[in-house]
Amino acid sequence: MGDGIVRVDPAEGERLAEVFVDRLGKRSLEKFVPASGAASRMFKSLSAYVADADATADSEVRAVLEGIDDFAFADRWKQAAEDTGVAWTGDSDGRDLLAVLLGEQGLDYSRFPKALLPFHRYPGGSRTAIEEHLVEAARYARDAAGRCRLSFTVSPEHRGAVSALLDASTENFERRFGVSYGIELSEQNPATDSVAVDRAGEPFREENGALVFRPAGHGALIENVAKSDADVVFIKNIDNVAPESGAEPTFFWKKVLGGYLLELQAESFRFVRRLADESGVDQTLEHAARFVESRLGVAVGEHPRPADRDGLRARLLKALDRPLRVCGMVRNTGEPGGGPFWVRDRDGSVRRQIVETSEIDPRDVGQREVLSSATHFNPVDLVCAVRNADGDEYDLSDYADPDAVFIVEKSHRDGRPLRSLELPGLWNGAMSRWNTVFVEVPIETFHPVKRLSDLLRPAHRGLGSVPR
Repeated sequence: MGDGIVRVDPAEGERLAEVFVDRLGKRSLEKFVPASGAASRMFKSLSAYVADADATADSEVRAVLEGIDDFAFADRWKQAAEDTGVAWTGDSDGRDLLAVLLGEQGLDYSRFPKALLPFHRYPGGSRTAIEEHLVEAARYARDAAGRCRLSFTVSPEHRGAVSALLDASTENFERRFGVSYGIELSEQNPATDSVAVDRAGEPFREENGALVFRPAGHGALIENVAKSDADVVFIKNIDNVAPESGAEPTFFWKKVLGGYLLELQAESFRFVRRLADESGVDQTLEHAARFVESRLGVAVGEHPRPADRDGLRARLLKALDRPLRVCGMVRNTGEPGGGPFWVRDRDGSVRRQIVETSEIDPRDVGQREVLSSATHFNPVDLVCAVRNADGDEYDLSDYADPDAVFIVEKSHRDGRPLRSLELPGLWNGAMSRWNTVFVEVPIETFHPVKRLSDLLRPAHRGLGSVPR
């Protein structure tokens, strides 16, 4: 706090939320949700337990079996167990019940994307993660005309199921919230896939000799974001949603972040226009330099002699004229993932960046100390401005770091180990050279689901008091 993280007091938060709402008439909005990831990681521990008859139930397995009746999909699970002749109670070790949940002879949830999993229980039914995002959009991402634009990234094999769910859900929410949805589904460009290699570094091949390619991770989705023609884009992970009755803090703080972004963007644009007009530039140079350093966190160097005014003016314009994002940050509570840091670029410049732990060398004692001292965590809560002062869209590829990659260790479907390159997340290397501001948001706005048992946390188990 005070070293790259901004705190907004309650009165200022109320004002910023009003700013956001007041300016909606002049802005087009979009909510962008990477929803293509499979839920296999949610079920990793459960799948390993089912596959190994000699394995001992770990804490995740025990938590799921003990809370079995509290999941939003408990009724479906119970019915599937009955259909396959598995007892809902009395199973000695729970393997058969978990096999019903995960396997294709039952619910086959291990093959589902998180978007399609029932997350929360409501009177008369349940809601999936993607349906909760529809509700969120209606509460903070609707324009002045009541239109809610959403963009979900999906895997090709799940596009049909996601489309069917949206077709069945949108009319109900449109009627209830008085909005109209404009929804686009997109896929990660396969041209961004990377070739896999074996442990010796040789190209990894199928049995028939074909090369194996793997998706390059969330970083490749910057192409999908770039296709948006909106002025302001909200970005949030598919699994970070709360039941509607507990989501009011989320709705409010999204507006706060949006208001902060719009005010910061307006001030940036004012300086861009003044710097473009060379008359009276001396006073503008001083004020613009102060703004860039204090508000955007970008150093522009010592104020040059009058003879170097043009050089400073050029540096300030370059610093100001780029995409802008305001990122919500929560207090670090030990969740897995990245966080906000100061990062020195290859050219010596220092910027605020979101850094994943996989980007940090664990052998470097100094870097480990920096990581362990971090007070805040990245919940993926971004509001982005992607147009310049003239209203034209930035070419977002110009502001990515093409060298920001890391190596991942995976297993092929036949069990053989492989390696491939991934681009650090959409909010890491892909936005490396954006202007970035970090604002603290309450932990009540953060409800991740990384393991199945996370759905048993109180924030997810609260029965929605609203209709399905």
